[in-house]
Amino acid sequence: IISGCSVSEASVGSTVIKVSKNTDRQQAFTDLGLASVLDFDLTWQDADETELIIWAEQYEDGKLDEEQAIDLTTYSEEKEKKGYIGMGVVDAADMAPMLVVYAPGGSIRTEIEDKIDDSNAFHGWESSINDENLKLEIGETYTLGAYRVSNGSSIRSYNLQSEEEVEKMMKDDRTGFLLKVK
Repeated sequence: IISGCSVSEASVGSTVIKVSKNTDRQQAFTDLGLASVLDFDLTWQDADETELIIWAEQYEDGKLDEEQAIDLTTYSEEKEKKGYIGMGVVDAADMAPMLVVYAPGGSIRTEIEDKIDDSNAFHGWESSINDENLKLEIGETYTLGAYRVSNGSSIRSYNLQSEEEVEKMMKDDRTGFLLKVK
């Protein structure tokens, strides 16, 4: 008796995230008044058997602010789901600033307590995956990127997949948000 099995790529955790190259989509965010957005393409394998948890954490003066966390858990009844995940910072002059996290099947937003002070500082997004594809493994947590406001007139890059580097970044920056997925 001969027996064999074939393991498909989908069954070994091939949910893939990559930086979105859809400039029309990113322009739409700008046109809607989202001051900044970090947007990723998602190919979610075995979506009917898993869940995605996407969240953002705010840090200020070197410390995480647990009360500013926002999270979204999403499910799908489809075997494979394609879509977008990301985070946006809405900082319009006539309303309280908000943080938005989105994924296939939903989005969530929360007001940020104080305006983001980016005066005399560099600010913007830093992605942890750049031009690479990030394959998610079940149970693992990944930092996808950060929105950062520096403490002065320069800003440096960090390896956002390294906890030590993220801690250094938090100490060096004035404030920021970390986008994570599990």
